[in-house]
Amino acid sequence: MTVESVLEIGANIFENGLLMFLLNSLLTIIIARILAAMFRRASEKMMERTKKANATSLIYINRIITFLISAVAAYNIVRDIKPLAGLGTALLGTASIITAVLGIAAQETFGNFMAGFSIAVTEPFRVGDLIVIQDHNITGYVTEITFRHTIVTTYAGTRIIVPNSVLNTAIVEDKVFGNRNFYTFDTVTVAYGTDLEKAKEIIRNAVMSHPLYVDERTPEDIAAKKPGAVVRTDAFGESGVVLKYIVASKVPVSSFSHCAEIRDSIYKMFSENGIVIPYQTVTVIQQEDSH
Repeated sequence: MTVESVLEIGANIFENGLLMFLLNSLLTIIIARILAAMFRRASEKMMERTKKANATSLIYINRIITFLISAVAAYNIVRDIKPLAGLGTALLGTASIITAVLGIAAQETFGNFMAGFSIAVTEPFRVGDLIVIQDHNITGYVTEITFRHTIVTTYAGTRIIVPNSVLNTAIVEDKVFGNRNFYTFDTVTVAYGTDLEKAKEIIRNAVMSHPLYVDERTPEDIAAKKPGAVVRTDAFGESGVVLKYIVASKVPVSSFSHCAEIRDSIYKMFSENGIVIPYQTVTVIQQEDSH
C-alpha cells in the first residue's frame, strides 16, 4: 500500500482523506485548548492584580472568548466533511427564511445574552455579592453569571435561576458592593426610666466581646477613646425607649448567627443588671352583673 493510497482512504467523505482529517482535527483541538487555557490564565492573573475588583466582567469575557474559540475550531473540523459542506451549500438558498425563524425563536435568548454582557461590563453587582431583587422577593448570594441567566443562592441553600433580562430591568439592592464589611442595624427597647447610658454600655460590651467583632476604628479614634460600637437612641416607642446599634461582619453569611448571639448576650446582661425590656400587657376588667 503506497502513501498516496493511504491518504486517499475516506476521500469520498473527507476533503483530504481520513488521515488528514484526523490530523487536522487533532491539531485544531490542541490549538483551541491551548488558546482557551492562555486566555483563562490571563484572566486569573488580571483578577489577582486587581484583587478581583472586575472578576465578573473578566469571567464573562473569558466565557465568550472560549465559546468563540470552540465555534471556530468546530467549523474548521466540520468544513472538511463533504456531506456537511454540501448541506451547508444547499441551505444557503433558504438562508433568509432560516435567519428569520431563528431570529424570532432566539429573541429571548439573545436578549438574555446582551443583558448578561451588560451586567458583566457595568457590574451593578458581582459574584459573591448579597443582592435583593425586590420585584420578585428574592434574596441571596450571586454564585454565577452565565450567558443566559444568573444563579442566586438563598439563605436556605436553594438555587434560583434568574434570567439576565429580568435582572437588567429589575430593581436590585446590593448589600455588599464596595463595602469591606456587611452591616446589620438592630434595635432593642428598654423601659422608660432606665439608665440609658448603662444600657448603651451593656450593648457596646455585648457587641465588642463577640468573637466576630470587627473594630473599624482608626488608631486616632482608639487614642481618642471613641466607642468601639455605635449605639444611638432611635425612637420613643409606646412601651419604652428604642436603642439602635450596628453590627459589622466580615462575611455576610455569618451576620445572622452573629446578631443572634449578640441579642442573647444583651438579654442576659440586661437581666443581670435589672434592665427591663418592656412588652405590651392587656388588662381585662370584668363587670359584675347587677341583677
